[in-house]
Amino acid sequence: MHIILFFKGLIVGLIVSIPLGPMAILSIRRTISSGFLLGFATSLGVAIGDFLYAFIAGSSVSFIVDQIQEHEKIVGFVGASIIIILGTFLLFSHSKMPAQEGTKKISSLLKSIYTTILLSLSNPVTLLAFIALFSWVSASPHNGILDTVLIAAGVASGALIWLNVLNLFFYFIRKKLSPTIINTIHKASGILIILVGILMIFNLL
Repeated sequence: MHIILFFKGLIVGLIVSIPLGPMAILSIRRTISSGFLLGFATSLGVAIGDFLYAFIAGSSVSFIVDQIQEHEKIVGFVGASIIIILGTFLLFSHSKMPAQEGTKKISSLLKSIYTTILLSLSNPVTLLAFIALFSWVSASPHNGILDTVLIAAGVASGALIWLNVLNLFFYFIRKKLSPTIINTIHKASGILIILVGILMIFNLL
């Protein structure tokens, strides 16, 4: 039964991650500009953020869930604003050619992980999506702690797998890309993230 919950969580993680969201775009961008390790660190930060939100959704932490649901529009506006700021920063940041693998320090990887965790958690709308999907994952409204951890671990694993499928694809083609194409991808990634934030705001109106 426990292993089934893990795989159900894995499916939820894939369902939530397959649509190309801001964090996936950020992960791909970092893979292209800085190599697979930094892209993986970014995807790990996303997965940890998903784990935390999935755990909250599965363990029915009523205070957090109730506050987010009660202030859904405010929370949505804050999350969308942060995404727009991120996209604007990426749009105007200086693009660079792919870095040599192995040149990244541990501090850079750790910084990428924790900043991505914070960015992932800045969009609590993800929590609402997990709450909606949890009715399928488990028929029990009150999961035990082990069940909840397994489901959340499955969600995180699904996100990590999908993001690194994307990262590997772009890692293998990145050195074939010209500086002009890389610059275009960097600018486009910023614009796409800004558009996602704007669409989130329109959906709240």
